[in-house]
Amino acid sequence: MNRAARQLLLVVLLSACSASTPRVTLEAPSGAQPMGAWYGVFLEPLEGPNSSPIARLIVAFVDERWACAGDFTGDAVSFAFEVFSAGSTSSTVLSRSGPDLAASSGGTGQVVLDRVDDRYEGQGDAGPVVADGGRVDGHADFDFGGGLLLKGSFHAPHCPALDFRNAP
Repeated sequence: MNRAARQLLLVVLLSACSASTPRVTLEAPSGAQPMGAWYGVFLEPLEGPNSSPIARLIVAFVDERWACAGDFTGDAVSFAFEVFSAGSTSSTVLSRSGPDLAASSGGTGQVVLDRVDDRYEGQGDAGPVVADGGRVDGHADFDFGGGLLLKGSFHAPHCPALDFRNAP
């Protein structure tokens, strides 16, 4: 390999290593904060003895200091998706908490899934069964009002702590 080819290869490798992970930002009157993104699966039972639960994909945006483990006291918001495929959109806020988001209600906008590798395998005795790995990618543009805006692109790996089953 000649010198020019080695230099080009080095530039390509360095630029790939320095590429940043896309982040959703929560803009608030107190300032902007980057949010981590994670996905899980939520099973919601239907009424009736022989009914199967509905599975919903959950994308949670959480203060980036939380790493899918331990207690959490910062801002967080989750959106529920009924369809597990690229192009799916949600404006359904499943939960919100934290110093900025807890007092908010309502909102307009959406979260869009661009890529889905959810690894959901079905319903187990204790809740959803999700194989290791997987992630969903997308972008958010949701205005909670009161100067709170969630905006940006995300890569959301699976977080088993977000897999749950609602009691019938």
